Amino acid sequence: MSYLTFAESATPSTPSTGKATIFAPTATVPTIGVLNDAGVLGQLAFSAAGTLTFTPPTAWTPAVSFGGGTTGITYGTRSTNYTRIGNMLFAYGYMELTSKGSSTGTALMTGLPVAAVGTAGLIIPVVLRITNLTGITGMIVGYVAPSGQVVNLQYLGTGTATTMTDAHFTNTTDIAIMAIYQVT
Repeated sequence: MSYLTFAESATPSTPSTGKATIFAPTATVPTIGVLNDAGVLGQLAFSAAGTLTFTPPTAWTPAVSFGGGTTGITYGTRSTNYTRIGNMLFAYGYMELTSKGSSTGTALMTGLPVAAVGTAGLIIPVVLRITNLTGITGMIVGYVAPSGQVVNLQYLGTGTATTMTDAHFTNTTDIAIMAIYQVT
């Protein structure tokens, strides 16, 4: 496996076998992405300019809750991945219910891999595709609240946002999500 290292010096050190060195003589460093010989992107740390980290595609576990409860909820397929680049998170996934269980109340999609940035008033919309629902009379929308790690689920019926509940879900509801948001 090859590695890329960075030195803030006009004269970089000689790299070891299987490694490479990129250098910049000043603290002002451009953003750089590098693939190693195995196709895995690594982490570049620039001490004077902050750290740019990259998380390779990693699975996360989405779930739903109703009124904060998950009693009896079961799932068929759950397929997910997320990548973090710097302070941005790119998460996508799919899950299908095989039983919505017996909990009641406000519907949330839980399990986002990293909490959103805590900027007051910042509401982060997500892209959703939800099928096999009941009683929905408009477009489905979702958002992540500041410092949140859940998706609040709503539908736009007559021009107002209405919170989704257990009553809108069935034992065959499936959810696809794409969320891109800033994290701390």
